[in-house]
Amino acid sequence: SEFNFTEPVESSEGVLGMFNPDLEFPGPGEEIISRKGKTLDRKEFERMLDEFYELRGWDVETGLQKKETLERLGLSDICEEVEKLGLIKS
Repeated sequence: SEFNFTEPVESSEGVLGMFNPDLEFPGPGEEIISRKGKTLDRKEFERMLDEFYELRGWDVETGLQKKETLERLGLSDICEEVEKLGLIKS
């Protein structure tokens, strides 16, 4: 989505800041599930975030898209514009 290119999350702090523990999710049978009061170990979260970035071909240190990943996905036409915005790791 456009959000990925115009609003980069450059660290786990950015991701953690976006996390809303009051957010409810639909569960089995459309039962509402709440994460309120739940916690996640920061080191485990960092490990999972690194794995998430790595699996998607993103730069693990910055969370930015990698140019070669966009090219591999057939998105080379947007690389120049995204690079000008500083939202891609070359």
